[in-house]
Amino acid sequence: MAPRLPLTRLVLGSASLADDLAFVALADLHGVLAARPDTPSRLIRGIMASLHAGRWGLGAELYRQTRDADLGIPTSVAKDPWVVQALEDAGYRRAAGKSVRANDRGHPNCHRVGGRTAPGRPIRSRHRHPRACLPIQSPRQREIGEHLTTTEVRGLAFAFNHPAVRLDLEMARLNGEALRATVALPDEASTVVLRAFAWHVRGSDTDAVDLWRSLEIAHAAAVGPDRFEKAEAPEAAEIARRAFG
Repeated sequence: MAPRLPLTRLVLGSASLADDLAFVALADLHGVLAARPDTPSRLIRGIMASLHAGRWGLGAELYRQTRDADLGIPTSVAKDPWVVQALEDAGYRRAAGKSVRANDRGHPNCHRVGGRTAPGRPIRSRHRHPRACLPIQSPRQREIGEHLTTTEVRGLAFAFNHPAVRLDLEMARLNGEALRATVALPDEASTVVLRAFAWHVRGSDTDAVDLWRSLEIAHAAAVGPDRFEKAEAPEAAEIARRAFG
């Protein structure tokens, strides 16, 4: 019997270094947020679309590798230094001063250098220093105290105004290590809104793919036009129509 969709649990196996690093970041993020389970957060960007595609059983062609686990948090949460401090306590590091170390895409983030390995089974790759990345995003870009500068993500405020989709993950790394995490995703309509604005701002090939993936996800979830009538959603819907109309 086919599983009932959408799934509430995914079992994932790493097929690449990018998968491996994303799994580490997801598990570490789960451990940090578990200390304050009521903290509002959403997993966003590319990994959001990949996990939604998995829970709706949309097939391997809608999967895109990413080594990042982008964390979206409200500005009110970002003002409290505990998020950055907890990531540092978990083995991540950031740049000095008011900003968090940026990865190669210029997003502020905390990141682990090296990653975890099982005894005698190190990760081997062409990268000298593989890193699991946790970019931190908020509805508005701003310097927050002395501990963090967040990147603005249009559509994130819209996502926080709708219930999160909870998803349990069981992840197997290349070295055989088993990891677990529970993540909060934006709902399917919010996924379209987020990816539409990302495409509008950057216009990269991966943004186009992610916007297409978000539309496939919304179709699987039977998201109707009424979900795009408030706040930023009408503008995002028009962006999607122009992109694929």
